Amino acid sequence: MRVPRATRPAVDGDDGTPGGQARLSPRSRRLVVTFVVVAVGLRVYPWFLPHVFLGVMENDDAIHYATAQMLLHGRLPYSDFLFLQPPGIAVLLLPFAGLGELFGHPVGLAAGRVAMIGVTLLNLRLVAALAGRGLRAGARGASVVTAVALYALMPDAVVAEHTVMLEPLTTLFCLSSLTLLLRHPHVSRRSALVAGGLLAVGASTKLFGAAYLVVIVGWLLLRRDLAAFRRLAGGFATVLAVMVLPFVVPDPAAAWHQVVATQLARPPTGAITGLERLANMTGLSAVPPPLAVVLVAVLFLVAAACAARTSDDVLLISLALVLVSVVALGRAPSYYQHYGAFLAAPLAVLAGRSIGLGLAHTRTPGRPVLAAAVACVLALSFTGSSIQEARTWQAQGDSRLAGALVPAGSCVYYQTTFLAVAADLFTVPTRSCPGLIDASGVVLSDQSPWTSGEPYVPNAYLQDAPWQSQLRRSIDAAGFLVLPTAPSGIREWSPATRFRAQQDFRPVWEMRTPGLSWQLWQRRR
Repeated sequence: MRVPRATRPAVDGDDGTPGGQARLSPRSRRLVVTFVVVAVGLRVYPWFLPHVFLGVMENDDAIHYATAQMLLHGRLPYSDFLFLQPPGIAVLLLPFAGLGELFGHPVGLAAGRVAMIGVTLLNLRLVAALAGRGLRAGARGASVVTAVALYALMPDAVVAEHTVMLEPLTTLFCLSSLTLLLRHPHVSRRSALVAGGLLAVGASTKLFGAAYLVVIVGWLLLRRDLAAFRRLAGGFATVLAVMVLPFVVPDPAAAWHQVVATQLARPPTGAITGLERLANMTGLSAVPPPLAVVLVAVLFLVAAACAARTSDDVLLISLALVLVSVVALGRAPSYYQHYGAFLAAPLAVLAGRSIGLGLAHTRTPGRPVLAAAVACVLALSFTGSSIQEARTWQAQGDSRLAGALVPAGSCVYYQTTFLAVAADLFTVPTRSCPGLIDASGVVLSDQSPWTSGEPYVPNAYLQDAPWQSQLRRSIDAAGFLVLPTAPSGIREWSPATRFRAQQDFRPVWEMRTPGLSWQLWQRRR
């Protein structure tokens, strides 16, 4: 039996009611537009540096693109080659892999980067819709502007949305699901089914999408809305089967080991720990970690006080998402800044919603003023971190010049996929020209579970006999080597491999710029 929904905030109309959604004032709309422009500017800034847009921006984005290329050529992740993420990104990037086949791989990946700005804009729209949902005009304006500003300036989101990363895409599908569920006071059959399907797409892009699933399922069960829960579960299971089973069925053990076991047993790479990790994941790396803890704690307290007073669903769900994300990322064995992008949307909604509800329900100004002050400090810190991150970008040389030196059909060994894609030298590995899409991922998988206390680089590579054997086969078959440095300086290779490559190949091209340095070597005979 369905229990009536908890007390909802006072509204000036709502979706599905005659009053309609309260409109933003002209001033609030101008502020929102300003922050949207700022958001796009922060994310595309590196593109305007020489050769960065078609060049190297990340390691993971090239691996995602290469995985889509493999799928385009009929190779399945897990059974045919190693891939440490769910298969969703390979499916989503298929159109861009097709563009790369027609116009070159740098163009294909760059087109995906442009599409990510569309993802940014959609995420901003969803954050605004959730933050301002159902509030009166004045409170809604403050809530929406705050949420949009924080997401626009959040440094972790900026880092993740420069190029093709998993976190913004997962956020897009999961936020869409949440927005659909909260669209009306009662969750309709269609909304529950579609929301479950969207959650499945998010989880099949990155496993962290399961955090949204856990929170949404908990919310439905607390409401005792078992009908919506069953439909959501049905939609989730159906879409998940369509997205995942074709890739898992050929080799379930390999899929489990690569996507789940290896991820849970990673070594502490990219290790930012303790309070410093909390500051980074919440976008507060520009302030001392103890101050970051205080700011996050104050925001939690204000949000909890508002939630206790209003029983607002949006606030409760965003608060739960922030808490689950902080715990999950805090306990993760490895951490990189773009992981923190998962917190960007719920943190922005939490802050904006707290201010909006405070203005709508509190006669005394203390709570909304405190929330607004915390939001201003967050915005200033986010701005400082984003500017610092932008200043680290530097111009590159044109990697495609090296690609022009390699005859069509040549077998090319690439130590890192991102260099091969940038030079338009990426090729799908074959029997006669073997290679690895994600060399470090292979080592992670081979060494899982990780038990060694020795350094990951170079010890894990040197101790991985199958990886070293595959490396030698690839080099023996290659006519060209795409390397980050001379063979003598590659610590991951064994001394014998370094010596043999140095003897059999000669350098024919080199790039030395502050933004990127690498070399092309050609077989001597």
